[in-house]
Amino acid sequence: MCFKKNQYDQVEEYWVTIRESGTVEESLTKEEKHYASDKIDKPVDLGSGFGGGLAAMQDRKIKSTLKKFVDSIVQKTNKMKGLAKDLRDNFSESADVSIKDLNDQVQKMEHQLFAEAEKQMKDATFVRSSEIEGLLRCSKAMASETKIRNDKKFYSKTDAEPKRSMFFSCADSPAGWPKKVYEEEGAFDRLLRCCKRDNDFMLHEGLLDKRTNKKYYAIVLAVVGDWQWLVKSGKLGRNYNHVLKSSTPVGAPEGICHLCQAGQRDYPFETFQTRSPTWLQTFCAQDPFVGQSPLASLPHMPGQAATLFKYDVWHTCHLGVCKPLAGSALALLSLQYPGRSKDAKMEKLSDNFMEWCKRNGRQPLLTKITKDTILWDNNTNFPSASWYKGSLSTTMCEYIEDVTKNKQFDDVLLMKCSEAVQALNKFITGLYEADVFLSSNQAPALLAASQGVLAAIADLAEADVRFI
Repeated sequence: MCFKKNQYDQVEEYWVTIRESGTVEESLTKEEKHYASDKIDKPVDLGSGFGGGLAAMQDRKIKSTLKKFVDSIVQKTNKMKGLAKDLRDNFSESADVSIKDLNDQVQKMEHQLFAEAEKQMKDATFVRSSEIEGLLRCSKAMASETKIRNDKKFYSKTDAEPKRSMFFSCADSPAGWPKKVYEEEGAFDRLLRCCKRDNDFMLHEGLLDKRTNKKYYAIVLAVVGDWQWLVKSGKLGRNYNHVLKSSTPVGAPEGICHLCQAGQRDYPFETFQTRSPTWLQTFCAQDPFVGQSPLASLPHMPGQAATLFKYDVWHTCHLGVCKPLAGSALALLSLQYPGRSKDAKMEKLSDNFMEWCKRNGRQPLLTKITKDTILWDNNTNFPSASWYKGSLSTTMCEYIEDVTKNKQFDDVLLMKCSEAVQALNKFITGLYEADVFLSSNQAPALLAASQGVLAAIADLAEADVRFI
């Protein structure tokens, strides 16, 4: 027995070393193998149908079955990991051999489970075998995250730094690719080609509902996402990354929009306050693609493949327009409060915002508003919100409208901010309340609101330049 600190929190503990023979180790290993074999002998029930609307499920939905299937693998491999860690820590002399045996056993278990799952799914009635293969690939990718590594590094997803994963829908069940999988060269394009093939099948062949004997067809109307997604999925050369960062002239600017030549020479993108900017005449006049995107061959108007890739108005407004607009408005609002310093004024603004949220039943999602919230360390910085929650942009714009509407301020910029925020709130609210397709009465009203936002922002930019 000895007295030492443990390796996790440095707390002093009494340690007792127990020497055991290899017999116990073999016993533990056999017990684990026996348990795993019992589980393997039970067939994986994946139901008799697959896919939303493809066929009625006989026993249970594929989503529930797939989850249990993957959870079973994760549970078994986690037990293996725990045993392997114990072997490594307490039986160092023979740990290498035992760990290798465990690795081999995990691989054998997974092979048997996936083989059984594939048999079960193929015995069921499916429309396309490609969907079975896709589901199996997804399951294998998910299960592989918990495999015991040959280099004896024992970790799972929770041990590593959180990383974004790309998710897509495989029939009813959401499935995901680990980041390391879809970052492989060509993996993303292969996924997009699968989406394109699914669209072609639904468009030309359709799905037959065996209960009603009716066939249903579907078509992809547009590819919508944030700007980064559009650039990557569409292989777009003209994009937001080419916005000029300074007033220094550039010989041949690339342009910032895949739909037109805005940002190129003679087509300034800043002229958005007018109904007839120069770049409007260049709509689809220049090919924006720098490679062949699998999605560019989806059905589209002749010569207008670029129109398939549409800007997402929610990303553009909530995490684009709203952030500098709300940040600037909050900075100007803070100056209306008494105080000897910027921090003191921001504190009063923060208290007012928290009281407003409580009174109106809104979630503030912030503990307080500070200079850091709007990236306003000094007056030479351009205020812009630092949050990444679209719902907070909505709440902030509602707050700004409520405390500035029908009020007069000596600050001309604050009055213009209020005007822009009110128009933006009207535009966003109108879109939320409308159906997917706007009626002939709704469209003109929302267009006028969006034009009001752009006009107010243009006025703010001009006024700001005059003040400088």
